[in-house]
Amino acid sequence: ACGGVKAVWVLPQTQSSSQERVAVLEGRLMEETEWRQQLEVDLGAAQAALKKEKEELQRTLDELRRLRMEAQTLRAGLQEGNSVCELDRAKKRVDSDLEMQSASARRGQEDLRETRARLAELSAQTGALRAELGNLERERKALRGEVAEGRAQLATLQRQLNDSAQERLRLQEE
Repeated sequence: ACGGVKAVWVLPQTQSSSQERVAVLEGRLMEETEWRQQLEVDLGAAQAALKKEKEELQRTLDELRRLRMEAQTLRAGLQEGNSVCELDRAKKRVDSDLEMQSASARRGQEDLRETRARLAELSAQTGALRAELGNLERERKALRGEVAEGRAQLATLQRQLNDSAQERLRLQEE
């Protein structure tokens, strides 16, 4: 009977500790869930930026093609005997535009690489968070099971203690 009384004191402490762990894990789970949601928002923004940069790069490449065709037309015009001075000015303008478009295309490609790297990083973080979230969920379920088991043990011990106390009273009355 004495051992049963001691177990009654130990079990509530274990139950309290388990409940504290469940509360802490639920708090961490909430933080991780919020962080994962923010990462998903960031991932969506990065994907939108990537799409916009791809479109800009495509426009730049289209302009570059147009300028190259114009340069070829000018060369053909030069061969046909057009004014050298007029063609020279047009060539300089085309060359200048071509250089600006090339620089713009290079910047666009670098931005695209950086965005892809950020997207990969965010995807990796999201995967890690999902794994950790699953682990926290499993641990929370296990702790809830422990708490339920502890409550059942406490109820059993309290019944045994009550039965023992009633038996003592009955024996003392006899």
